[in-house]
Amino acid sequence: DWPTAGSFTERSSKPKDERPRDQASQATALWREQLLEIEVATAMEAAHPLRKASSNGRPPGETLHGHKDVAETAGTSASGGSLWSSAASFAVPEQASRPAPRVLVTGATGLLGRQMMRTLSSTSWEVCGLCKSRTQPPSIVTCDLTQEEAFWQLMQQFRPQVVLHLAAEWRPEALRQSPEQARQLNVDAAGTVAAACEKFKAWLVHLSADCVFDGTKPPYSVESRPNPLSEYGWQKLHSEQLVRAACPTAAVLRVPLLYGPVESPLDSAITSLYTDLRNGIREVDAWQCCYPTWAGDVANVLKAMVELHLSGERLQGIYHWQGNEQFTWHEMMLLVAETTGLDASGISAVTSPPATSLPRD
Repeated sequence: DWPTAGSFTERSSKPKDERPRDQASQATALWREQLLEIEVATAMEAAHPLRKASSNGRPPGETLHGHKDVAETAGTSASGGSLWSSAASFAVPEQASRPAPRVLVTGATGLLGRQMMRTLSSTSWEVCGLCKSRTQPPSIVTCDLTQEEAFWQLMQQFRPQVVLHLAAEWRPEALRQSPEQARQLNVDAAGTVAAACEKFKAWLVHLSADCVFDGTKPPYSVESRPNPLSEYGWQKLHSEQLVRAACPTAAVLRVPLLYGPVESPLDSAITSLYTDLRNGIREVDAWQCCYPTWAGDVANVLKAMVELHLSGERLQGIYHWQGNEQFTWHEMMLLVAETTGLDASGISAVTSPPATSLPRD
C-alpha cells in the first residue's frame, strides 16, 4: 500500500476500505478478459485489456512517485500516473535529427519484458532485448547475465544509451530450492549491469519490488525504511544497494505484483491462481493485501522515463509505481473462478497469518 496521487499537486486521501469492490471494477474487468482468454486457449499476447478510460483516453488509477533527491522533473506518464515534480507542466522538446538512441532491455522474454519490447517497438529507437534461452532474433538475443564477461562484451558492442534491467528470478519455488542461484541473477548480475552502465556511460533503470518493505506501516514513500521479510525481498534490496553504489546516476523503479498477457498461467503469480483452482486448492490466503498492476502500464511508465531522460531531464534515485486497487489472494481467486466458470463453492478464506513471514500490506 503506497501513497497515491491524482496529479502533480494533489494526493488522494481516499481511505483504503472505501475502494470500489463491484464486479465491474477496473481490475475485475482486466482479469475477466485475461483469464477468459486462458480458458478458451486464446493467445494472450494479442490481448488488449479493457480499461476504464479518462477523458484523455488514459487509464486512471496508477501513480509514479520519485525520490526527492533527484533533479526537478515533471510529466504525466503514458499510463496515467505522475512523476514527482515541483514544476507545473512538461513537454518533450523537439530535437534535431540525430542517430536513433540505443536501448538495451534485459529479461526481454519475461512477463514485463515482452510488454516492454512491444511498447518500444512503436519508437524510432534501436532496441536490443536480452534473454537467457528464448531467443527471438534479430531483436532479442541470448545473454546469460550471470556470466559477467559475456555481458560486458555485449555492452561494448551495442553501446546503449539506456539500459532497462528487468531480468529477475521471482518464482517462490526457485528461491526456496536454489537461493544462491537466484541471488546470482537478482543481486550479482544487477551489480554487473550497473558497473557496465557506469563504464559505458549508459543510463540505467533497475526494476525492484515492493517486498523490500515489511508490510507493517503502509503507505510507503520512497523515503520509507526497507525491512524485507522474504529471501526475494532481501535480494531485491541488496540489488538496489549494489546498483546505486556502482552507478550513482541510475534510477530504481519499485513495482508490486504484476500480471498481463502470458505464455503460460504460471508466468504471473496472479494468473497461476487459475492453475491452483484447476488443481483443486480450496483454502486461499485472505490475510495478505496486494495491489496487482498491469505489466503494460509499467512498460509505458518505463518508456516515459526514458523519454524524460533523452529530453535532458535527470532521473535518479528511487521511484514507486503501483495500481490502486487492493485485493487479497482469496478475492482474486474468486474472481478467477467467476471469470472462468470454475466452481468456487468450496473455496474458503484463510485469515490467519501464514507460517512463512510475509508483508501483510
